[in-house]
Amino acid sequence: MYIDLPVQRVECSKCQVVRQVKVRFADENKRYTHLFARLVLDLSRHMTIQAVARHLGVSWDLVKEIQKDHLYKRYRSPKLSKVKRIAIDEIYQGKRLGYLT
Repeated sequence: MYIDLPVQRVECSKCQVVRQVKVRFADENKRYTHLFARLVLDLSRHMTIQAVARHLGVSWDLVKEIQKDHLYKRYRSPKLSKVKRIAIDEIYQGKRLGYLT
């Protein structure tokens, strides 16, 4: 589905710069709306990326981009105020593979 709507342009009377008014239902430079991204994330809880892409008729890359953006926004700066210890564990995987840290 394509959404075709006129977007207002405003001009600053002091500096003569023309800008577009921001659209609330979609981010700038994105090919999808916030509601579509939420639908993709909800379906991703129960389906694979390929199944979501096929169901919605979009590319695998678009579904992956939406998931990646969501994870980045949610986990880019974890709250470490209550962390007391950080542990490192090593697992021996055998003679050929060695240790996994």
